[in-house]
Amino acid sequence: MEAAALGTELTGDLCCARCRYNLRGLSVRGVCPECATPVAATLLRVIDPQAAELQPIAKPGLTATGLALWSAGAVAAVLIVWLFRAAEALDWLQPPLWTPWLLLACMLASAIGGLSMVRPHAGIPRARQISAIGSFLAYVTLAWVTWQIVVNLDGPRGRPYLGGGDWSVRWIYKVAATLLLGMTVLGIQPVFRTLQSRSYLLRTGKLERQTLRAILASIGVILVGDMVQGAVPLIQPSFPELPRLAAMCLTGVGSLLLAIGLVGLAIDVRRLMPVILSAPLGLTDVLSTPRQPTGTESTRPGMTGMPETLS
Repeated sequence: MEAAALGTELTGDLCCARCRYNLRGLSVRGVCPECATPVAATLLRVIDPQAAELQPIAKPGLTATGLALWSAGAVAAVLIVWLFRAAEALDWLQPPLWTPWLLLACMLASAIGGLSMVRPHAGIPRARQISAIGSFLAYVTLAWVTWQIVVNLDGPRGRPYLGGGDWSVRWIYKVAATLLLGMTVLGIQPVFRTLQSRSYLLRTGKLERQTLRAILASIGVILVGDMVQGAVPLIQPSFPELPRLAAMCLTGVGSLLLAIGLVGLAIDVRRLMPVILSAPLGLTDVLSTPRQPTGTESTRPGMTGMPETLS
């Protein structure tokens, strides 16, 4: 897009980057009449030079709702799990008996919301679509495994970490849940990064957000803690408590990082909402294009810029 081919007057709606005043009709060399912010500064902040190259979202409202459900459901689910762990340490804190059902509902809602990223717009490679579907299947399986852990193995007042009970069966389910969580994130990552590229600030590196990579790293920490916790009784059966406690702490740190990462993911989704719900603005959307002479017009020699209609 050649800047010289565009006019200098804003012919489309453009809100001031500072006060949201509509700058339509002003010159690009002018300033906002409300807050004196240069119009050029708003153009540099709002206009996406690659707007014309981005594929339009097929159903922006549905995609935005799915993204919000996907991120909010995941945050709610991890907070409920932390509620169970807090109840294990604090005898006075007893979650209601319906809390596992709420956990299951949040996870399934998050999984269904993730389906909005299977094919949000045209041009998504088939491999990425299959990967997103695989992420959904892994998520649903993760919800089932989590239900087995919380309801059938731990019970409503279970204390799996501090109770000192047999951990062999629960450990298998716990490792399976961690692996399924990693598969869920890996499967959805390619399409989510494609949606992130719609944000000019993220694409140009002005906002460095690598939340899914951070989430994968935290899952890796959890997995290492789980593996060490399972290996300690086999390697050192005579005195396993201290190494097992260290492994539990490692798992706890990974879980805390996971919660922080999911909150960061929700923030990323919130930043993506404007570019999902409405197409990004390009220069041609807000600047006029000079009228080109038609075949029935000519310019007299010596009279540059003065068209004459031919009979």
